[in-house]
Amino acid sequence: MGAKKEQKRNLTSQPDIHRYHDYREYLRDWVDHKRSTQPQFSLRKMALELKTSVSLLTMILKGDRNLSKELFEKLCPYLGLSASESSYLGQLKIVSDSDSQKDRVAALKRLQRFHGYQEQNSTDLEAHKYMAKWYYVAIREMTAMPDFQADPKWIRKRLKKKVSSREIREALAFLFDHGFIERDPKTKKVTIPTKQLDCSEGIYKLSLSQFHSQMFELATDSISTTPRERRWINGHTAAITAKQFEQIREILKEGLEKIEQITDKSESGEEVYHIGLLAFPVTQNGGRENG
Repeated sequence: MGAKKEQKRNLTSQPDIHRYHDYREYLRDWVDHKRSTQPQFSLRKMALELKTSVSLLTMILKGDRNLSKELFEKLCPYLGLSASESSYLGQLKIVSDSDSQKDRVAALKRLQRFHGYQEQNSTDLEAHKYMAKWYYVAIREMTAMPDFQADPKWIRKRLKKKVSSREIREALAFLFDHGFIERDPKTKKVTIPTKQLDCSEGIYKLSLSQFHSQMFELATDSISTTPRERRWINGHTAAITAKQFEQIREILKEGLEKIEQITDKSESGEEVYHIGLLAFPVTQNGGRENG
């Protein structure tokens, strides 16, 4: 699931910061706009006025370096941003540069409170809300059960991890309202229509990280709550090279593709399963994780 939303670039107009989820993309478009409308503008002139180096600005725009707090404070007035727009840019910086998943999610939530964001990014809000709560995805997939009922009481009883009736009602309303599920007017059966998430890449990745984190918690719970014959959790720990990791990743990708082929052929199911494949380091390269 997931799709990348492309930004339409109009170099003759000042870029609207509320359309962006990546501050580097905003800065690149701002620079291109200035070059298009002001022939005398140059990155060298910009660096001179900000009292920094051209090479540093170039590395920031390319993603090779992060924007420092000091340069950020100089940049906001240089860009002509209002206090609100500067705050927005600051949240974009956290979403892009922070090493903390918690801080990045909190910054995204703050971005979503901006009226400009809500106006410009309705599809991103929709996709994030769908993926940020595991049971939204689970309830959608539950509609493939022959005995499915769009009833909070029935759904609550079938979910292994308990979710409140209020949360289930909100989830059902969201899924129906945004076309993730629909009711056949003749049979009254609830089904899953063909729908692709329309979401910018950065927000999709952050939302997916939240989803995976929640699913890993459910996987941990299943060790003690689900009989062995109804789950499969296995693993292998070994020292490997970067080349071997790439080989392993390809094997896992091929395995997941085969699993998807099996599930795509099924029109109904008895239970909703989450099938996850993972590989991650438990040591650090040279004592420092390189991302």
